[in-house]
Amino acid sequence: MGLKFHPKLGEIVLCSFPSSGRWHHDEALKGEMVKDRLVVVVSRKLAGRGNLANVVPISMTPPSPAHPWHVEIPTRCIPSPAAIARQGARFAKCDMVCTVALARLRYCNTWGKTGAQGPSGTQPRQSSRLDVETLRKVKRALASVFEIDPSLFPYPRPKAEANENCEEIHGAERG
Repeated sequence: MGLKFHPKLGEIVLCSFPSSGRWHHDEALKGEMVKDRLVVVVSRKLAGRGNLANVVPISMTPPSPAHPWHVEIPTRCIPSPAAIARQGARFAKCDMVCTVALARLRYCNTWGKTGAQGPSGTQPRQSSRLDVETLRKVKRALASVFEIDPSLFPYPRPKAEANENCEEIHGAERG
């Protein structure tokens, strides 16, 4: 079940990209992002575009070679279920930014299976947000992709952008 609301800027959630398996060869073309993976939300809710979000995919494959548009995500920022399932460094691939429908986004859950329902039929909310400095790095990496002057992205105000400790966000799904 996808999200029914726009996640916050810097929030890390799961995204269901198209499959690339043998039976789904027409869904994703070579070079496109595939499979379920963590993403960081890099947009706020925009008027007239409430059902869409801009996201940057997160990968465990180290960039080779590293470019200015790759940002290492601190482990403390990764939602617990994902961090426990697969340990290791993760990288925001800012050159792969894309717009997705909120229906493709969901939270990591604590019942072990993606999309599992809790006892009350609701999906638990378990996500994290980037710390202020990492969010600034992601914005500057996006600026490098689009050849935008990175000085347009000064140090953000912590309260307005994201929590400083990458704390997890828990609770029932917002409706």
